[in-house]
Formats: sequence, structure tokens, C-alpha cells
Amino acid sequence: MPEPEPEPETEPAGTSGSTELEAVMHTPAGFIGNLDAAQMAALEEMRGVSAVEIASAAGQRLAGLLRGDDYMLVRFLRATDFVVPYAHRVLQKCLEWRAAQGLFAEDPARQELFARVEPIFPAGYHRYTTRGEPVELWRIGQIWPEAILEQFSQEEIEHIWFHHLERSLYAQRDVAAQLGWEAGTAGLVLVMDLQGMAKRHLSPRVLKLVSGLFGVGQRMYPENVNRIMVVNAPTLFELGFSVVPRPG
Repeated sequence: MPEPEPEPETEPAGTSGSTELEAVMHTPAGFIGNLDAAQMAALEEMRGVSAVEIASAAGQRLAGLLRGDDYMLVRFLRATDFVVPYAHRVLQKCLEWRAAQGLFAEDPARQELFARVEPIFPAGYHRYTTRGEPVELWRIGQIWPEAILEQFSQEEIEHIWFHHLERSLYAQRDVAAQLGWEAGTAGLVLVMDLQGMAKRHLSPRVLKLVSGLFGVGQRMYPENVNRIMVVNAPTLFELGFSVVPRPG
């Protein structure tokens, strides 16, 4: 198994300072600061029906990662086209799941598992875009899925994935804290570098695993991925991408 290449050093977007970034940053429609009348009414209704969820330990933890109660509620509203009953059900299920998984603080055991898997799952964050979106980079050719399946149990793989998804929320929180304005509220940009993608990434066993993990991301981390960018895509990519959902 080849050793993974070291992560390249990257410079942040807008290196001349926050003033330049603020010049290109604006709040997109449908986000806090740019809601239309109907969306504001939906948010007000969502506040009322979600009072119990907002006050729960899981709700406060998630809201803290997403910049506050309204930012959390709008994320679920956006994921459900601002249909309040549907958004409320999705929020309930998400918070119940987070409570069951104990996602109230950073977990040292999950951190240790993630440190063990990193050499064969090198996925990390590389600063942010000029729109304030954290950039997550996957080098697919350096990921060894069969090795992951051999070295970790299904339960351990799930805990590794949960930690990875939580890291995406930390990245969005940290960008917001660093840049201010509405940075980090629109989700992240996932860049998938497919150089070196091979048949080992497309076995039925691997695709089943990836589909299940990405499904958790979609259901429990709505609006987490704002954009997906694919580079160096081989012919094999079309087959693999057609059978797995977005990661979140």
C-alpha cells in the first residue's frame, strides 16, 4: 500500500484581509439576513413549534455549532423548502439521533479512531472560499476502503464517520468565528479529487458502505454540503457516483 502524499500548503482566499472578503461576500436569498416575508413567517412558526427541541441539550449543542437557534432552524427549513411541519419532524429526528449517539461534546474515543484511520482516509479542510465556505478535500486515490473495512468494525466505522461529520460543523463554526458576517452558514464545499480512482473504490461491499454513511449525512446533517466539485474524473466515476447519495 503506497504512503499517502503530504497535504499541500494552501493560502486562504482573499489574503489581502477581511475587507476584500467582505466586498465579495453577500447573504444569499433564503438565509438569515435575506429571508423574504413568507420565509420569515415560516421561521417564526418554526420557533413556536420547536421550543422543546431548541431547549433540549442536543438542540443547544447543535445550535451552538450553527451560530444560534435561528441559524439552526433556517438550515432545517431550507432543507424542506420552508415547509414547517416537515422541517420540524426532520429536526426532531435529527436531535433524537444526536442524543442517542451522545453528540454533546467532542469524544476522545472517536478522535482516537479518526487518528487511526487518517492514513487510509486522508480527508481534510483547506481554508475557505471567498464566500466563507470551508473547503473539504478528498483525495480518492489515497483512500483505501477495503483496508478500512478490514481494520475497523462496522460500529467503529460509523463512529469515525460521525466524528468526520461533526468536524464539518466545527469547520463552519470556526470560519464564522474567524471571518464574521455570514461566513460558514451556507455549508461547505466538497472537492473530490478522483486522480487514482480504481476498481477498489467501486466494489459492491464498498459502495454499500459508502451509500449507508452518506445517507446518514443527508438525513442528520441537512444543508451541510453546499457544493460538490469534482476534478480529475475518470470514466469509472460516472458508475460510482450514480449509486451513492450526497454526503450531507
